[in-house]
Amino acid sequence: MRFWTLAIHNLRRRPLRSVLTVLGIAMAVACLVVLLGLSRGLEQAWLTNLHARGTHLLAIQKGTVDLMAASLDAGLGEQLGRVEGVQTVAGSLAELLSFEEDFNAIAEGWPEGCYLWKSVQLVQGRLPGAGETNAVLLGQSAAETLRKRPGDSLKLWGGTPVVVGVFRTSGVLGNNSLILPLAELQRLQQRPGKVTAFHVRVNRPEETAAVQARLQTAFPSLSVMPTESVAENNQMLRLIRAIAWSFSVVAGVIALVVVLNTLLMSVIEQTREIGILSAVGWQTGRIMALILWEGLLLGFLGALIGLGIGVGGLEGLTSLPRMQGLIEAEMSVQLLGEVLLTATLLGVLGSLYPAWRAARLDPVEALQYE
Repeated sequence: MRFWTLAIHNLRRRPLRSVLTVLGIAMAVACLVVLLGLSRGLEQAWLTNLHARGTHLLAIQKGTVDLMAASLDAGLGEQLGRVEGVQTVAGSLAELLSFEEDFNAIAEGWPEGCYLWKSVQLVQGRLPGAGETNAVLLGQSAAETLRKRPGDSLKLWGGTPVVVGVFRTSGVLGNNSLILPLAELQRLQQRPGKVTAFHVRVNRPEETAAVQARLQTAFPSLSVMPTESVAENNQMLRLIRAIAWSFSVVAGVIALVVVLNTLLMSVIEQTREIGILSAVGWQTGRIMALILWEGLLLGFLGALIGLGIGVGGLEGLTSLPRMQGLIEAEMSVQLLGEVLLTATLLGVLGSLYPAWRAARLDPVEALQYE
C-alpha cells in the first residue's frame, strides 16, 4: 500500500467519524460563505446604486449607525451647494417599506428637478411631472413581482400613489426599489422637511478629495465621504461585517477542534500500527506527514462540500419572498478560492498535535499497546 493511499485507508476504516468530521468542516465553510456573500452583496449594492446616480460625495449625519434612521434638515442642502467646487446637491430620504402583501423594498424620495432623476433608465412610462406628488417609480423586478404597470396604484403605507413609470438599474437592491417625489415620501413617513443624506456632485471629479475636505471643514456635524468609501465607512455595514467574521471565526474554531479530536482518537487507536511502522524503518517526519495528510484530506473534502452548501444557501436566502429586493449575494471566484484554502489549512492545523504525538511514540511501548 502506498503512502498516499494509506491515509485514505485509515479514514475509510472509521467511516462514521470521518463523515461527521467532514460535515463539521463543511458547515463551518458554508456559514463563512453565506455570511461573507451577504455582507459583500449588501456593500456592492450600495456602491452600484450610488455610481448609477452619478453621485461623487455622500454627506450623512455623523455617528449614525442606521443611515435610514438619520434625520437632517433638507434646507442644509442649499448651504452645502455654496461650497467651492460643488456643482449641485440633492437631499434624499430613504425608508424601508412593506407594502402590497408584505413586499419589502427601499423607497427613496428625491427633490423635484434634482440631478438624480436624470439617472433613471425608464423601461415603461414616464417620470413624475412638475408638482405631481401622488406618483411613484417602480423598479423593474418589483414591478414584475407585483404585476404592476404604469397607471396602477400601490397600496403604500399611508397612501395609494400611482405607478407612473418602471425603471431598470444595476443590482437586485435597485431593481426592487421605489422612487417617489421627496415631498410625498416625507408626507407618508410624517417627516416634513427631513432627509437622510445629501448626494453631492462636484464640478471636476479630479478635485473630489479637495471638495470633500472643504465640506467636512465647513460642516463638522456631517460625515462627508466619496461613494467608493460609503460601504467601508457605513457603521451598519461595518457591524454586519463584524458579525459575519465573528460567527465565521467561531465556526472555524469548532471545525478545528473536530479535526483535532478525530485525528487524536485515530492516533490512539493506531498506536500499535504506528509502532510497527517505526519498527520497519519509518522516520518521524514520515509518520507526521501521514497524519497531516489525513487532516488535509478531511479539510479539503469538508471545504468542497461546504462551498456547495454555502452557495446553495445563498441562492435559497436571496430567493425567499420576504428577502427579495433587500439582499443579494456577491461571491467571486477569488473569495471561494480563499475559503477553500482556509478550510484546507484548518484540517492541517487540526492535525498538527496528533501528528506530533504520533511521532513521539516509542516503538517498543507502541508495539506493547493494547
